[in-house]
Amino acid sequence: MRRILPAVCLALCLMAPASLAAQDLQLPATVAAGSGLTIPTSGNGSATFYLIGPSSAAKRQVELGHEIHVQPRELRGAGRYTAIVRNGGSTQSGSFYV
Repeated sequence: MRRILPAVCLALCLMAPASLAAQDLQLPATVAAGSGLTIPTSGNGSATFYLIGPSSAAKRQVELGHEIHVQPRELRGAGRYTAIVRNGGSTQSGSFYV
């Protein structure tokens, strides 16, 4: 027991910075083409939202702590989309398929 406790403490200390890193956005794996999407955010303040798709890209200011509404017209083309929320030095991102 005496040997295990220091090893567990060391492992927790080494993993702590990883838990403080940016988290991924909560996105569905797939979205039907031409349908809208709502992305929840946490925190407060303003951030920049980027949506990058196979045939388009969008950038706009959003408020953290409020949902981001992606309009159906922004998800017309089939393929992989990447959503990015950037606030200062913090970045959250995720991908989904249409």
